[in-house]
Amino acid sequence: MPKDNQQSRNPDSGMAKAQSAATKIKNENNNKPSTYSVANQNKSTPVTTLQTASADLKTYIEFSQHADRSERKKALFGQWDSSTDMLQLQNTILTQKGFAQEMFKGEQAQARLLAIEYLSYLAQNGQRDPIEKAIGQLSERLNQEEWVQGIEHDYVDLLFKYTETLTQEELMGDFEQIVEKSGYSKKTHDLFTTGLSLSETVLLLPDDKMVELRNRLNLIKEQS
Repeated sequence: MPKDNQQSRNPDSGMAKAQSAATKIKNENNNKPSTYSVANQNKSTPVTTLQTASADLKTYIEFSQHADRSERKKALFGQWDSSTDMLQLQNTILTQKGFAQEMFKGEQAQARLLAIEYLSYLAQNGQRDPIEKAIGQLSERLNQEEWVQGIEHDYVDLLFKYTETLTQEELMGDFEQIVEKSGYSKKTHDLFTTGLSLSETVLLLPDDKMVELRNRLNLIKEQS
């Protein structure tokens, strides 16, 4: 059952709002010094990308104060789209142990949430590889490490956002592959089922399909 995410508003008006939001973001960031230290962070990421991410996080945190926060967020993500360095950084924020805390200090939770929302934005626009990669990398840590700094919540949120981008046909047809990509194990079973069950893709399944999905997952659990 494909989702209809289109809105009835005038597309030209929406584009104008996004362009206006993008201009506001640029103007605000140009006048805003970064408060984060980047001297000893992630040697593979350019310092300019780290600085941009730091300034953009401040802007993101302020979105809640504006009525046009949705347009501002889309404009921000639109600016990031062409940057492979920014995509890699958002992945690192979510998957590299201790990085978000070291980079963003007291705002590391917001940085992780922003990264999740960006990967979700990409998945909603047909780019699922980044969110699938992050889910797989987090599952490796969940299976091998002590769960700290909300890693389990990030995994659930990513899985929920990912499942939301799937049609019911994709979910039922590719379920075993989806489970495999998620890094599913008995240790992460409860997290996996929580992330799955939050999605409308699953919640709106007909009863017989829900029973089938549950049975298939139980079989996977028994065999894992």
